Amino acid sequence: LINKSTPLKLHSNALAYDLSYSAQSTPFMEWAKHQGASLVSDGLGMLVEQAAASFMLWESFQPETTSVIRAIRHKLTT
Repeated sequence: LINKSTPLKLHSNALAYDLSYSAQSTPFMEWAKHQGASLVSDGLGMLVEQAAASFMLWESFQPETTSVIRAIRHKLTT
């Protein structure tokens, strides 16, 4: 776990990507924001996109993922 007091400054173009996902920002995401990352994201998009890629391999059909991500994100916050 990264200590919030760690004296490290991220480049202003840095992207911080946490593979975990939840309704709120993870501790890593908060740390990255405080260290200057220009973009911070969790792993929900990667999870859904990997599932869609696997589905494509098995079924030869690329599912639409935007609505799936939106629905899961909504479910996480309710």
